[in-house]
Amino acid sequence: MYRSSAVRKRYSSTVEWTRPGDDVLFFRWSSSPRDMYHAEQIRILPGQSLLCIHNSVCTAILKEPGLYDLQGNGREFWSKVEAALEDTPSRDGGPGSSPAFFFARTGELPSQSWNSGTYLRYEEPREGVRMLLRLFGSYRVKLVNPDSYFVNLGENIGIYSLSRFRNAMTRRMPDIIAEFLKTAELSHTDFEESREDLSVKLEEVMKRACTPLGLEIFDTRIEGMVYEEEDSSPDRTPSDSGNSRVREKEPAESPVPEQLSEQPLEHSEKDDSDPLVHRLESLKKMLDRKLITPEEYQTKKEEILAKL
Repeated sequence: MYRSSAVRKRYSSTVEWTRPGDDVLFFRWSSSPRDMYHAEQIRILPGQSLLCIHNSVCTAILKEPGLYDLQGNGREFWSKVEAALEDTPSRDGGPGSSPAFFFARTGELPSQSWNSGTYLRYEEPREGVRMLLRLFGSYRVKLVNPDSYFVNLGENIGIYSLSRFRNAMTRRMPDIIAEFLKTAELSHTDFEESREDLSVKLEEVMKRACTPLGLEIFDTRIEGMVYEEEDSSPDRTPSDSGNSRVREKEPAESPVPEQLSEQPLEHSEKDDSDPLVHRLESLKKMLDRKLITPEEYQTKKEEILAKL
């Protein structure tokens, strides 16, 4: 075995992750697993776990905070590590490939923003019009099963940062949004009124996709939508200018008192309920979140202002 009494006596130590850093999700403990073999104890701090990854499989994990003696209450963990080594002999009949040990950050992560990426094709259920949509918003997330996340999305690198986590989720969001749109019955004409209900439906789809990854999704929000009719021209993209057609939300009809019917149009256009105002606000939010380029923002802004 790797942990003889002589080695334990000579290298008496406690392994712990004391400086995780705000942007670190997984941290590989040393480039040499022998540093772990020489330890006598492992300390797991609150909000942490320790994974043993061997041949792309999590063979052992410590999830609860505490001090583990590898010959006492941590013996079960270490026995699984040794069993994995014995089950994978090398070509010369000796021990198999060495496992890697990763400390993981668990619990709630910083609030995440999301977007649908490129424009998605969608058939408007109320009018039967084919639309191009871009959605964006935010969600909150907890990493509850780091072993599930690591074997699906993790990487065998020294530090797996939150930025890598965001990139991994960003790559999955277009598929999640596409699945959401299949059943959402999303009508752009009443998006503002239905936003909370749509957010609940989106969260249900996100949970189905993310629970197997060890993630708990909650407080999902749809914060904005940019849309337009799909042009029949096969070469046109949503950012093209010229014959781009932006479909606006129709304001609700209401009786206008006779004495107000002569008021200038600009008074109603400055009302915060004007759909053009909402479109400009949503467009600015997307620019601020760097979801669209300044060129795309300027093009769409000019198209919207042309409707005034």
